[in-house]
Amino acid sequence: MDSMKKIVVTEDLNNTIEDLTIISASANELSLLTSYVELTRHLKEIYQWYEIINYNLDMIKELYPDGNITALNSHTISLLSAGKNAIDSIELCIANSFKDGDKRKTAFATDYTTKEYDDNFSYRFLSRLRNFTQHGHIPVSHPLGEAPCFDITQIYDTPHYSFNKTLQKEAMQLVADVAEKCNDSLTLSYRDTVCSYSCSLYKIINAFFENIKQALNEKYDGCINAVSLSPEIIHHNNHPEFDGFIFYQIENETELHCFNINDDPRVEHERQTIDSAERYENEQHSLEEYRKTMIPL
Repeated sequence: MDSMKKIVVTEDLNNTIEDLTIISASANELSLLTSYVELTRHLKEIYQWYEIINYNLDMIKELYPDGNITALNSHTISLLSAGKNAIDSIELCIANSFKDGDKRKTAFATDYTTKEYDDNFSYRFLSRLRNFTQHGHIPVSHPLGEAPCFDITQIYDTPHYSFNKTLQKEAMQLVADVAEKCNDSLTLSYRDTVCSYSCSLYKIINAFFENIKQALNEKYDGCINAVSLSPEIIHHNNHPEFDGFIFYQIENETELHCFNINDDPRVEHERQTIDSAERYENEQHSLEEYRKTMIPL
């Protein structure tokens, strides 16, 4: 994960470390710097999960319906895992970015993650199916002469797998949900289900990118303000290659922390926001077109 800048402390640099301007920050200033760095690192991680989602979904579209079933299963499992990890990371980022009592801390789950899980069957189904793939199941079936699908009977009746009580209860609920959705036919269209699931992912991710902008702007503006009040902190004697870097130390730590204030995170964040909005719109359009055809998918 390339989300941190590291400077190798060579013997030459070690000898001249005293030439670097290392700020002596107050507790409040240190809190500002560290919270900014933590948010930008967390966002870069989420961007990477987002790219992994995109990659796997693009590969799935190339493979379906006649591509190698092993490859299709591989990318499906990766998509579901990346989706789960992205949502978990988003929820953690929201929790860490807003103070207790701030409505934004709880509103996101109510408005997006929890709501999407409750309202969208495909999202709920594949979120649950991800758990089964982690316990030994292959999710996608390919009946002879038919398109790939999700066959719940095959998943539930896998002979080598023993459900514990928690998973058994979840599996029974999953079967009941699918039976209700499919009028007792325990197979689901692969393309329709994955597309609907992807719509939910993109909807949540894009909403997160939009909602976290304010926190990112506030933290970056705080750092810019600190530099405007003390411009000397980004200049370093005899080391012009580090101009723009803020160096600081955290109490009881021996490492020297730094980041480049000239790396404006809002540029990349805006690019990711626009991209996720476009992908959400495209997936929504694709889903609408799929459902017009009435052709078995």
